[in-house]
Amino acid sequence: MATVERKPNKIMFNDLMVSNLRYFKYNMDCLMVFGIICENKTKVSLLYATHTISINGFTSHVNIEAEYINESQHKTEAKFVFPVEEDSAVYKFEAKIGDVHLVAKSKDKDVAKKEYKEAVDKGQSAILLRETSTSGDIFEYSLGNIPANEKIHLQICLVS
Repeated sequence: MATVERKPNKIMFNDLMVSNLRYFKYNMDCLMVFGIICENKTKVSLLYATHTISINGFTSHVNIEAEYINESQHKTEAKFVFPVEEDSAVYKFEAKIGDVHLVAKSKDKDVAKKEYKEAVDKGQSAILLRETSTSGDIFEYSLGNIPANEKIHLQICLVS
């Protein structure tokens, strides 16, 4: 049986800042951390999140929109880890980082990782959405090179 436990809004451990935490325990051996994860003690805060769900017969469409802000004085990378329904499929993922509008395209996992890393290494803003290696119903999106004091608007749509 899975349990979800709400934790304090922000926690620091080592050099990671983790915000808006939820712990999801699958069993006694596996504990997943959900929320915003930033390296180098960077502060990226959730400004708002909305979820719109429409149900048609046995199908549901979920639209998730969230806005974050990089409150630090330098570019940073942030990851957000979140659970989805086991039989869900993401069909849209977009981000607006400052004036840059990014639209995700489905690609081979290794190609997508390589292109994300290349963009980040060049100083460009980039996004990467993927399933975690531990479970097909846990997703992680990475936001690379978020400019200092910049807002990030995300939209993720899925069907189940």
